[in-house]
Amino acid sequence: MGPAAAAERTERIRLTSSVTVLGSEDPVRVWEQLATIDLLSAGRAEIIAGRAARAT
Repeated sequence: MGPAAAAERTERIRLTSSVTVLGSEDPVRVWEQLATIDLLSAGRAEIIAGRAARAT
């Protein structure tokens, strides 16, 4: 079940992503999606963001 579906079916649980690597995704699109889910869930959405880094 995706976060939007969980937001629709629940009232109290927090909706958290696993780590979102902003280097592999468009950061603006990620924040737009989070904002949408946050509105649908009445402020229960959370994100854990990380930046991409190369292993040395």
